[in-house]
Amino acid sequence: MKLKIIIVLILSVFTLFSCASEETKSEDNQLAIDSGTGDEGITTDIIIFNAGTNDGLIADHQGRCDAEKVSQNIIGDNVAPFISTDSKAIMDVIPVEYGNQPVKGPNGTIISNDWNSLWSGSIVNDLSTAGAIPFGTNYWWSGSKDNGTVDSKKCFNWTDGSSGYEGVYGDANQMDSSWIFNFPSYNCNFNSYYILCTAW
Repeated sequence: MKLKIIIVLILSVFTLFSCASEETKSEDNQLAIDSGTGDEGITTDIIIFNAGTNDGLIADHQGRCDAEKVSQNIIGDNVAPFISTDSKAIMDVIPVEYGNQPVKGPNGTIISNDWNSLWSGSIVNDLSTAGAIPFGTNYWWSGSKDNGTVDSKKCFNWTDGSSGYEGVYGDANQMDSSWIFNFPSYNCNFNSYYILCTAW
């Protein structure tokens, strides 16, 4: 009789411990999801799209991206200019926790398997194929080196559209490093280059 009571007590303690352990594990998993660090964390695609053409004097780039995101029905809760400036490199316009998310164009075509791979020297599909820039047009202002850092040539930080300054640009039809860093840089009075945005 005493043996049966002892066995029942042991089983009860084991069951109680198992339930507590599963509850803790469930809470840990939920915390990981909420903080974007678990396997089921961030699942947002990053979209690159254009906000029209401009010379090197780019006024209200953020405002144009905001408007085009709505106009083009681009997904994502956040939007930012896809360009390097004195204050921020193009590789840093997306928060670091989104670095492993896929990058696509507006038509759903993959540009890069993840944000971090954009700066590896090549991309999976060119920007025109992905619908970020229309076919038949080639260039967009980047102000960036191919590794995603800031280049010195960016039209006096995008405040001058004259021939007195130069800006680095990318070729929308290329998948090697010239997709973002083409050579040579052009005068900032060229007004047919696209400005790009990114949403996530």
